[in-house]
Amino acid sequence: MSRRAAPSGSSDVNSCVVNTASLFLDHTAIRNDAWLVARGVRPMSLIGDDIGLLEGSDDEAVRHNRSIEQRAIQELKPIAESVAGSSAEIEPIPFAIPATYEPDDDGVERRLVCGFAAYSWVVDTATWFWSDEPAPFPHGEILGLLLGYSPAAIQAFLNQYRPED
Repeated sequence: MSRRAAPSGSSDVNSCVVNTASLFLDHTAIRNDAWLVARGVRPMSLIGDDIGLLEGSDDEAVRHNRSIEQRAIQELKPIAESVAGSSAEIEPIPFAIPATYEPDDDGVERRLVCGFAAYSWVVDTATWFWSDEPAPFPHGEILGLLLGYSPAAIQAFLNQYRPED
């Protein structure tokens, strides 16, 4: 997902400095994603998962990561409000969730997943999805449902890419 503005400064996550411009590049595409949630087309849309976060639990890393989360939500909130109108079924809820991934080329493991959700339970479920808590069942099926795929479409995907042994 490349709807995010590149951070200024070093690509080393330990010295990451986010620029003062927008975190997100393509506000038109982001608005379209928010519109889909507002009209009930899907319960969640993802607009980015490539904002690097600092590793560690020291005060500096926690403050830095929290400020990036808050900044992302502040940038997404006006977009959500702009698509919520008389023809909208719901007002999209902007979210920013810290997630752990396999390290990328720059060694970044902690990233911020951003998007819009239709309901608070969708945000809660997505937060659990990207947490380190073990899942009682595969994550992929849950993500497919949150992104609006039908159970039949998810099963067809599983049949094609995860055939039974």
